[in-house]
Parts: sequence; C-alpha cells; structure tokens
Amino acid sequence: MSIKKPKDYKEALFSEIEKFEILVENSPFGLSIINDDGRFEYINRTFTKMMGYVLKDIPTEKEWFKKAYPDKKYRKEVTARWVEDFKKKKVGQVRSSTFKVICKNKSTKIINFRPVTMKNKGQFIIYDDVTAVKKVEEQLKYLSFHDKLTDLYNRAYFEEEVKRLNTKRALPLSVVIGDINGLKLINDAFGHSTGDELLKKIAGILKKQFREEDIIARWGGDEFSILLPNTSEFDTSKVIKRIKEACKKNSTKLMPLSISIGSSTKKDIKQNIKEVLKEAEDLMYRHKLIEHQSARSSVIASLEKALEEKDYETEEHIERMKDFVVKFGEKLNLDPGRLDELNLLVALHDIGKIAIADSILPKPSELTSEEWKIIKKHPEVGYHIAESSLELAPIAEGILYHQEWGNGWKYCAHTLRTWTRFARARRRRGRVRTPMSWRLAAAWIPCGAIKTRKPSGGEGAEATGAATDTADGSSSPGLRIRPDSGTPSTSRALRIFRFLPIAPSHMLCPGTPI
Repeated sequence: MSIKKPKDYKEALFSEIEKFEILVENSPFGLSIINDDGRFEYINRTFTKMMGYVLKDIPTEKEWFKKAYPDKKYRKEVTARWVEDFKKKKVGQVRSSTFKVICKNKSTKIINFRPVTMKNKGQFIIYDDVTAVKKVEEQLKYLSFHDKLTDLYNRAYFEEEVKRLNTKRALPLSVVIGDINGLKLINDAFGHSTGDELLKKIAGILKKQFREEDIIARWGGDEFSILLPNTSEFDTSKVIKRIKEACKKNSTKLMPLSISIGSSTKKDIKQNIKEVLKEAEDLMYRHKLIEHQSARSSVIASLEKALEEKDYETEEHIERMKDFVVKFGEKLNLDPGRLDELNLLVALHDIGKIAIADSILPKPSELTSEEWKIIKKHPEVGYHIAESSLELAPIAEGILYHQEWGNGWKYCAHTLRTWTRFARARRRRGRVRTPMSWRLAAAWIPCGAIKTRKPSGGEGAEATGAATDTADGSSSPGLRIRPDSGTPSTSRALRIFRFLPIAPSHMLCPGTPI
C-alpha cells in the first residue's frame, strides 16, 4: 500500500477545489454563501447573470434586502418570513420560499430561494428563476376561470364565488341574470364573428356599469350572471336601468343591443342561495317574454338594414313589394295576421343575399357560371337563417320557395335536398300544388322586380308603369304587364297568377293593371 506524500495531497486538494469552482460557476442556479455575520462571502456567475448584482453591490444581507425589495411594506413581509423559516429549520435542512425580486436593471423576477443553514451558522443559498413558469401558471389559472371571448369570469369561477359570498358579511347579496336577445339569429344571418362582436359589446357595457368587487361572469352562450355583495334591491334596480340605457345608446341599426334582465336579492342568511338564483332567472325569462316584440322588431330592422346595404335597390324593391301585399291582401280578404306574416316575408325574402360576397351583387358586368350558382343559393341560405329564429320561422319556407314557379320549378332546386324531397312527394300525389303563401310571394316578388334591371345582368326586365284605377275608382300607381314583352319574369308572373284558385279573373288577363 503506497502512502501519498504531502505534495500529492495538495495537488489532490487543488484538483478538487478546481472541480468545485467549475461546477459552482457553471451551475444553472444562482448560488451564494452568507456567513454568520450576515455578510456575503461568495456569489456565482449565474447569480450575477440572473439578477445583475455583483459582490460589491450587496456586501451584506441588509444591503441585499434594501435593493432587492425597495418597497418597505413588501420588504418587511419578506424579512419576517425569512427569519421565521430560519428559526424553524435545522442545520442542513433545505427551506424553500418564492419572492418577487427587483433586479439591478429595475426589472422584476420571481425567484425561488432554497437556503441551507450550515454548521458555522452561515447560509448556503440556491436561487432559481421561476418567472416564466409562474407566468404560465398564472395564464392557465386565468384561463381556467375566465371566458376567452369576453374576458369575463366563467361559470366555474362564478359558482365558486357563490359559495364564498354566501355569508352574512356579504348581505344583502344581489344576483343579476341577463340574456342577450336575438344572438342566434345574428350568428346565423351575419356570421359568428358578428355575434362575437355583439357579445363583446354587451360584456363591455356590463364591465362599465358594475363595481370592481362585483363578480361578472358569462354563464352560457348568450347569458350573463352577476353577483353584487352588499347591494340592496333598490341599488340593483338602478344598475339595471343604467345597463338598459347604455344598450340603447350604443345600439345601431345593423347591431341592436338588447338584453333581458332579471334580479333577486338575498336579505337573510337563512335564504337558500339556489332559490335566489332561480328567482332571478325566472324574472329574466318573464322579462324576455314581455320584451319579445320589441327585440323582434329590432332584429328584423337590423336584417332589413343589412340587406339594404348589401343590395342598393333593396329598399325601393321592398316598398314596392309591400304595396303589392296590401293590394292583394284586400282582394283576397286575408286576415291581418296572415297579412303581417306576408309583409315580413316580402321584406326579408332576399335575406340570403347577406351571405353573398360584395364583389358579386353589384357587379356591372355579366356574372360567371360560378357566380350564378352562388346567387341561386340565396333562397336556401335565407331559409336556414329564418329557420333558426323563433321570430322568422313562420316565413322560412316562404323564403325558400320564393323563387319557385307555380308548377314546382325552382332555379335553385338542384342545390337543396329539402326541396327535392318535397317535389318528389308532390309528384307521387299526382299533382303539383305550391302552398298559398309561397304562390302569393312568388307572384308579388317578380312583379315588383319587373321594372328594375339588375346591374349583374340578372333576370330583371323592363316593363311600363302606369297610373291605374282601383276597384273603388281611386287612382293609384300601377304596373301593367305587357303580353308582348316575352320576358322570363313576365311569363313567370302570369303563370303563377293562373295557379291562384281564389284570384279575381281580371288578374289573370295579360295587359290588366295589377
């Protein structure tokens, strides 16, 4: 067995020290040694890279706390926790704490400290920069409790807050529940991006009207829920009034802002919070029924406005159609309800044009075959828009078949399975019979369009307009269909008139004022 000489021991020691220095200096963690007098004896290269401080910047613990935590209140909190941890832990035992640190360049980082008390009462401290990790954690936490679209709290967070605020100190605790009117129809008619914009606008109004301590959440697709701690029923009603006024003020013809709201207040700790929530929801639905007609009018007005902006001739076209509706309605003795329905059908029969690109409708030159295919799909698109809305569902099939002739032919028939099934069913019965409301619409619409030639080279045709005498002898503007015009629209209108079993005979004669 060989015995090492003192020189060999020194070389071995220096070798170990060199290895230790390489290991410590290149560690991915910041490292420091503080002696029992509170002076920094050593900091490694990573510490300086992480926070910018060198040994002469922070000779003592006191200087470190002063520079790393310039806010006195926060410094006091950090110092108290540091001393408390130091007293609890034994020699060689690792402690762990995470604090925000102000670096030398004034930036803020989140640092995890793991100090170890040594036998000489000094401390060996490991520093780990967890800023990026904490940011990701905060983002995940934020997303788990927030609605991404509106930036409001989500239902999960709201339910947690209901439990937290269901205490005596939060009384009176008011609950507000609101439901946007017409969102589904706007989504179907204008696209989900417009619907999302509507949701954001309503969310913005709610944020402005409620306090910072109130919990505003998106409860569902078009529903919002709000918790108002320490808020009376009277104060809640004032907030609701302000919301209504803000919606009215920020509404446009294209995007009406309308929300039905219900509220309830928990005044006694014995009250069941679930019953309070249910009462607010029931009142909201009750108000929705009451406000239904007004909301319906706003949505229909927005659709008409959108259609007017989409097609430059639509306003004139619709007014002409409505004039025909009144005249035909009087002749056919239609009841007021049916007449209102047909008025709505005439106003929105072309609603499917909303989905047509702006480059196609006003095109002055001739349309390509592909563009014609898109144009011909507008009854189908309009049908799906109307079908999805409770307000427009009664006229959905009228929109679908407004381009159909009395014999069942339809220029977009090849694009729609629904029409194909319907047509086959009628053929199996051995006859072609279009429902009355569709035939009436199909009669009025081309007649109103005869005087206008569309810029896209569509099916519009010239016709002469003349003042005609009505049945009661008064004079009114009329449209005379000329039998020699030979246009598709004229032929189509005359065909459809012949399919009206209750139409007066003078309506079926070419050259007779309509």
